[in-house]
Amino acid sequence: MVQAVMTIAAEEEMPVVRRRSSLIRSPQFSSLVILIALLAVFAIADANFLSPLNISNMMAFLPELGIIAL
Repeated sequence: MVQAVMTIAAEEEMPVVRRRSSLIRSPQFSSLVILIALLAVFAIADANFLSPLNISNMMAFLPELGIIAL
């Protein structure tokens, strides 16, 4: 009886593990991880990187660059 319950529980967890591993291997996830790492590096390197003025400057100039990149 206990073994049957454990088997059912293990079978229910397998799709979650597969979804996580496929999510981790996806290119979108790796891009997000790289973006977060770069934000952390630049924030540590320069105290003014995450200042409100710098963020507003980035929001003002990045849309044009994004459109050109497409």
